[in-house]
Amino acid sequence: MEEIEVFGEDHLDGCAGPYASVFSSEPWGEPWTPEKARERLAEIYYSPGFEGLVCVIGGEPVGLALGNRVRRAVGRGFFLHEFCVRVEMQGAGAGGRLLACLEGRLREAGVGSVFLLTGFDTPARGFYAKNGYGEDTEMATMAKVL
Repeated sequence: MEEIEVFGEDHLDGCAGPYASVFSSEPWGEPWTPEKARERLAEIYYSPGFEGLVCVIGGEPVGLALGNRVRRAVGRGFFLHEFCVRVEMQGAGAGGRLLACLEGRLREAGVGSVFLLTGFDTPARGFYAKNGYGEDTEMATMAKVL
């Protein structure tokens, strides 16, 4: 049975392994360990404006959505820092339900927009497009390696 729960401190340990597994797999191929993943999730959890959900099936976390509410000039926004669903569960609808639940909670809290970063040539980009997200034509993603 699928349940969507509010992400709490008690979810940090249980979600670290699935997070590391997803982002260590293709197409991401990043060198995550559960320890690094727990640190990443804790950074988001303990930051101002945190909002998060976890999808649980059979007592095991299968997906998560974490981010922060932020002040914008024209209202409240939400930066979705991390969103993932276990690789073997992708394409079964859990991600769409998790995202819809998050959006509903944000709407109820007066948040008017969600923004995120994702890989350009990844299935995630198609997932977000299928769920009504479009590319921002006014903002550019910029980075610098130090």
